[in-house]
This record gives sequence, structure tokens and C-alpha cells, in this order.
Amino acid sequence: MRLARAVSVFLVTVGLSTAALGTAAVARDGTVAESYRELARQVAPAREDAAGEGNGGPVREEGVDWEVLLAQNPSAVAWLHVAGSTVDVPVLSSTEDDPEEWLYTDLWGNPSETGTPYLDHRCRADGDLMVVYGHRTAYESYLFHDVSPLWEQEALDAAGEATWETRSSGEATFRPLCAASVRMDDA
Repeated sequence: MRLARAVSVFLVTVGLSTAALGTAAVARDGTVAESYRELARQVAPAREDAAGEGNGGPVREEGVDWEVLLAQNPSAVAWLHVAGSTVDVPVLSSTEDDPEEWLYTDLWGNPSETGTPYLDHRCRADGDLMVVYGHRTAYESYLFHDVSPLWEQEALDAAGEATWETRSSGEATFRPLCAASVRMDDA
């Protein structure tokens, strides 16, 4: 992968506990988790890194299929993949009028306790700094759960490369700069 441009993405994870979600919500979001994984297989197919380059994780065969992704949700502005993790998700845009629109809404517009990763409304997907919000979930293989420890230096140092892809600028590969974990009620 080539470095398309210098990029910083700041991931903000919002912690949710299984108890707070409730059994029905956990089961429903487990179904949504599988829907996101299926979407990743359709929109951003990957293959294992057979050459041993990078971190040995999935490597894109080709870029994101924007037609398929935008048919799912026209608010999609980027695709985020973090090597060595389960982060392989679309990122939606938010608006100044409703900056938390996707916090509790899935990609398909349904209510969801885990929401969809979204770009802060003050950022551009092709900008130099992107703030992406998303939940750390009860599922170990869903959304930002396995990158939530990155606020600890040792975990951040061990993190794999990340890929940020947009329709207009293509793919940029970078090392995560930092991460924060905040409480849901933190303004």
C-alpha cells in the first residue's frame, strides 16, 4: 500500500456495557454486526497477506466499491480498516443540524444501541484531520471493541497500520496517532 497523503484520524470510542444494552438489544446488534461483516465482504473485499508484508492481516484486492456502499447509505464518506483488528467499517458523515445522527442508528437507518462510525461534522473526509466517533461494544469482533485499548501507549505502539479510503482521494495508509475512550455522558 502506498501512502497517498499524510492523514491523522482520531478515533473516539464510546463505551457501552452489556448490562446497559439489555439482552434484546445485544441480540439485535449481534445481527447488525454480522450485517456489517457481510457488507465488508461485498464492498471492500480483502485477501490474506500471503507475501508476509505489513502486519499479516487482510489486504485489499481492490478499493471500496462505492456504488454498492452508497446504495446502502448515501451518507457514507469513507471506509476505515485497521490491520490486525476487526475494524473494517464504513464511516458516515454527520451534519451540524444533527451531529449525533448516527450515534444510535445503524447504517441502514434502524435504531441501534451501537450506532455506526461517523465523521465529526466539523471535519471533511478528505481533510488533514478526521475525528471519527464510534462505540466500543460488548462484542469482541464488532466495530471498535478491539481498538478500545489503544489509549494505552503499549497497545497503541502494537497497533497495525490503518487505511482510510474516500471516493475522491482514494486510499491513504497511516499509523494510528492516538485514541481516546470517553464516557457516554462526556460532553
